[in-house]
Amino acid sequence: MMRVLFVTEYLYLPERIGGTERNTQALCRRLETMGVTTAVLSKLTRSGWSSVVHRIARKFGAANRRYADRFAGHRTYRVWNIAQEVDLVIRSFQPDIVVLQHSVRPNLADLFVDRGIPVIVYYHDVYWRSPTPPLRMHPLLSVVACSQFVAARLRAERGLDAAVVLPLIEVDDYQTFSTRQEVLFVSLLDEKGADIAWALAKAHPKIRFRFVEGTFVRPLRHDENVRRAKALGNVIIEGPQQNMRQFYARAKVLLAPSLCEEGYGRTVAEAQVSGIPALCSNQGGLPESAGPGAILLSIEQGIAQWSDALSRLWEDNALYQRLSDAAMRHAQRPEFAPEQTVSNLLGHIERLLGREKTNNTPELIQSLTYSE
Repeated sequence: MMRVLFVTEYLYLPERIGGTERNTQALCRRLETMGVTTAVLSKLTRSGWSSVVHRIARKFGAANRRYADRFAGHRTYRVWNIAQEVDLVIRSFQPDIVVLQHSVRPNLADLFVDRGIPVIVYYHDVYWRSPTPPLRMHPLLSVVACSQFVAARLRAERGLDAAVVLPLIEVDDYQTFSTRQEVLFVSLLDEKGADIAWALAKAHPKIRFRFVEGTFVRPLRHDENVRRAKALGNVIIEGPQQNMRQFYARAKVLLAPSLCEEGYGRTVAEAQVSGIPALCSNQGGLPESAGPGAILLSIEQGIAQWSDALSRLWEDNALYQRLSDAAMRHAQRPEFAPEQTVSNLLGHIERLLGREKTNNTPELIQSLTYSE
C-alpha cells in the first residue's frame, strides 16, 4: 500500500503547535483510515520528553535505522539534520512519495528528487526563503498551495503553477455548542495583530477576551502578557494547546487582526464550523477563509473602526445571527469537506506518479499499490 512521508524543516507536534502542524496531523489521520501508511520527518528539539526518548533510542538503537515515536498519533522521525539523516529515514520508511510542508528551501526537495522519490511541495504561506534560488523543477516534483491567494502569489512571483489543496479540518475536532461568552484571539504575536487585540480589550472592559499565546513565547514576553491581562481585568492568557475545541466552546467572536499576509487563516475556518463569525483583517488569504462569515477591516484603519465593528458584532443580534449563519454555510461548502481535501491531494499524487486519473477515492487508493 502507498507510503506518504510528510517532511517539515521545523519542529513538529507536540513541541510546535500551529496551523500547518495541525493540518499535517489531520492529513495523516485521514489517510491512515483509507489504508495509506504515513509518517512525518521533522527537526528534533533539544529539550522535552520527545528529545529524551530519541536520545535513548539513538544510543541503543541500530546504527542503520531511525527510531520513530508516535506522540502525534502517527509515526514521526525527529532528526538533528535532515540532509545528513535522510538516507536512514528513507531506508526505514521507504516512502513512495514525499510531501514537503511549509515554504521549504529548494535544496530540501532536491534531497528526495535526486534519490528518485516524487515530491509535492505544499506551500502554506508566501514568505519565500530569499535569497535562496527558486525550486529546481523536475518531472518528479510538483507544487500545491493551501489557498487561491498563495497559488496566485506563487504564479506571479515564482512562475509556479500550483494546484489548491485547502487545509483539512475535521469537523468533529472543532465543532461545539458555544456559550458565546468571549472574544477569542489565537497566537498572541505582534505579526498576528497583538497590539490591535490589546487595544480592543482595553476599549471594551465589559467583554471577556481569551488570548492564546503562540508556540515558543519567551518567558519575559509571557510575564508581560500576564501582567497586562491582570491590569485590564478582562483578559485571560492561555498557552498554546492542540485542543482548540475547548476555546471555541466559549467564543462568540474569533479575532484575527493579522498584520502579516496569512496563507489561509486556519483558526477562522475552525471557528466557522461552529457558526462563530470573525472580526479580521483583509491580509493575505483571510478573506478567502472567512468568506461572508466575517467583518473584514484594513490594518490601516484606526482602532476606533475596529472597536466599532466589535461593538456591532457583540450588540447587534440581527447582524451577529446573519454572520453566524453565513459562517456556518461557508464551513459546509462542498469544496471544504475533508473528503474533498484528501481527494484533491490524492488526485495530485496520482497525477505526479503518472497514474490514470479517477474521481473514486477508494479505487484510487487501491490503484496505488507498491511492493515493499
